[in-house]
Amino acid sequence: MAISSGFVMFMSMVRLKFIAAFIGIVGVGLMANYNALLIAVVTLFGMGIHPVAVREVAIVSDNNQLLAKKVKAIRLVSFFLAVIGFLVTFFLSEKISLLLFNKIDYTQDIIVLGIAIIFMILTNANTSIIQGLRRVNDLAYTNIFGAIFGTFI
Repeated sequence: MAISSGFVMFMSMVRLKFIAAFIGIVGVGLMANYNALLIAVVTLFGMGIHPVAVREVAIVSDNNQLLAKKVKAIRLVSFFLAVIGFLVTFFLSEKISLLLFNKIDYTQDIIVLGIAIIFMILTNANTSIIQGLRRVNDLAYTNIFGAIFGTFI
């Protein structure tokens, strides 16, 4: 697990270096603002379900029928919360742009960020399920592949 965490940090540095080289210092600041907004919205609309999901999955991990129901419920609730997070971001994108940047020029970027919100909430749900099942190797692979795809996409 420590190796995957180190790899994730390395890929973050690579991503930051590419952004600084190709977009410039303004791009680094813009990425930091987008990342802060993404984390804030995901935290708000995740509503703390993911730590609870880890615990619930761990409790029922030995009962396959109950586990299947819990996993389905976690994924359904996470999807519902992700869509709500996207819709709120979509409809408030102009106000968020004004709040963060004092202009509405970044409204479309914030709408695109709403799509990332959906994926991040759904990824957190699946990560919680893997973590609750105590599948540490799968969690490490998930972190590594997430860092690779997150850097190049």
